[in-house]
Amino acid sequence: MMGSRVAEHLTARELQRYQFDGRKHDLFMLFGYCRRRFLRAADLVGLRSESIQSLRRCGQSESIDLAPLAPAWSVLCDRYIVEQYNPQLALLSNMIEEEPDRWSRFVYHHLLPEIIRDDELVRNVLRALGALPCASPQEAASAVRSYFLNMTLPHDKPLWAPEEDVDL
Repeated sequence: MMGSRVAEHLTARELQRYQFDGRKHDLFMLFGYCRRRFLRAADLVGLRSESIQSLRRCGQSESIDLAPLAPAWSVLCDRYIVEQYNPQLALLSNMIEEEPDRWSRFVYHHLLPEIIRDDELVRNVLRALGALPCASPQEAASAVRSYFLNMTLPHDKPLWAPEEDVDL
């Protein structure tokens, strides 16, 4: 994970560096989740347009420029550190090893499965990366950033009802 360095705790800055180093992989996984969801929906209704065929090929042989989603991902990473990172956990565990794993579990087991349920987010991720036709990919990327800025992070209680446990 963080190398052979031994430390008692992981600072917020070190976690931020870990998130930054993994952002390309994480963003590619976000693209992959969105792409699969969109294609499964298209298959369900039997849609066979050129846009769908292009999306099927997208990312298979050529690389995808993930840079348009980097600002949105940065917002999400920063929110995670502010809302879910707790440096005091280092007193109870080996945080240098556990916190990167906790971040990865958050992304792959909680965040991605939750956010790909939102149709508009899926479309905007694909539009921002040029995988779907769009008049303004920049506006689609901005919409993804706004979504990450305003969403309730998975496993957090909603801001409007912090005293209630919400179990859907």
